[in-house]
Amino acid sequence: MTKRFLFGEAQQAELDRQFAALSTVRHSVISNPMLRLFARNNLIDVLHGTLSWGRATPATYVDRYGILRTAAIDEPRQEASGWLFEGASTNEVLRSGHFPSSLWVKDQGSSPVSVSTEPVTGPDGQLSAYVLSGNGDTDARLQQAVSTVYQSDTATFSVWVRRRGGSGTFKIRVAGVPDVLGATDRWERYSVSAAMASDVAYPAIYPMDSELEIAFSQLERLPFATSYIDTADTPVTRAADRVNAALLGNTPIDHQSMSFVFGYDSLGPVGVGVAQRLINYASDGFDRLTLQHYRYDSAQYGLLTLYSDPIYQTPVFEGDSFKWVAVTMDPEGNVAGYRNGVAVQSAIANWSRPFTKEEPLAFGSNFMGNESLFGHLRDFCIYDAALTPQEIAYLHQGVTDA
Repeated sequence: MTKRFLFGEAQQAELDRQFAALSTVRHSVISNPMLRLFARNNLIDVLHGTLSWGRATPATYVDRYGILRTAAIDEPRQEASGWLFEGASTNEVLRSGHFPSSLWVKDQGSSPVSVSTEPVTGPDGQLSAYVLSGNGDTDARLQQAVSTVYQSDTATFSVWVRRRGGSGTFKIRVAGVPDVLGATDRWERYSVSAAMASDVAYPAIYPMDSELEIAFSQLERLPFATSYIDTADTPVTRAADRVNAALLGNTPIDHQSMSFVFGYDSLGPVGVGVAQRLINYASDGFDRLTLQHYRYDSAQYGLLTLYSDPIYQTPVFEGDSFKWVAVTMDPEGNVAGYRNGVAVQSAIANWSRPFTKEEPLAFGSNFMGNESLFGHLRDFCIYDAALTPQEIAYLHQGVTDA
């Protein structure tokens, strides 16, 4: 008898393989996490107790339609990439959104640039932008001197720009040689970072032969741009996000199996040897369990610390772009890390009794509110089981980076 295949032999073999893998997935386990937070359009899905989200200042964010919004004090911020977490940062530019101000010097170069006195519609949908016109002089620029930076800093200057006329070519600078960029017909935020050679920065925009609409400038003592902070006559600081949930009821207690599954990205590395915490549990002033985005010797790593023993370092978190990661642990000390559904490293760890008393789980920072994540978290789940490679692969199906 000849065996017949409904879809062809190769397709049938693939279907058989998928079915065999599916039969090893414990759907009752993966469908019932102990905790699930930061889902799209759903901050809290599964949680015992309450989620505390604190931030002492308002903060801006870009919604999934590309509109710049302002969140109130303690209000979470959701962007297209996930729920936004940020540490504190200060905008050192004065009159950051009011370019007709005399603080913005317009006669640098051999000829002055022109800035409209009447605002036009900006990236927030309000009359918040101004028209900056060049005359072909490649050195003519709109510039401000900022003396609240330090020679040891890496600083970032950012500004929202939209092409109004001309080629759209323009330059921006924070220090040294400016970067040449190209504006489009939609609002986009452009940024440039540089190591400071003096204690004065000269953030500048060179319109060249273009007519540009510009809005919301920012100079920060960070190697990347964070959410926009509006200023008037003094620098303004945005406070850090502090997010906590209860330990009991959201994690397995004592020496049990456990898995963390979530997506995240980072706006950039803060510096070599500086951690950005994704989740942290500490007791008696010591870290007991933490997952962090960590840069070590010019490479990006994720470092898992268990019971004050940082034995598990893995490139599962390597790089700043969005990634879907998982870490599984069982009572025998077997730890495995996954990136985008694929296993990348395993180890044997001494992680007995990581949870010794009721202290909060901190998301996006350590237990003191420091070492903040600058980035997004999405679909953060904790399971009371060590998920298998087949289950990790199954969960990863359909995950995207947007």
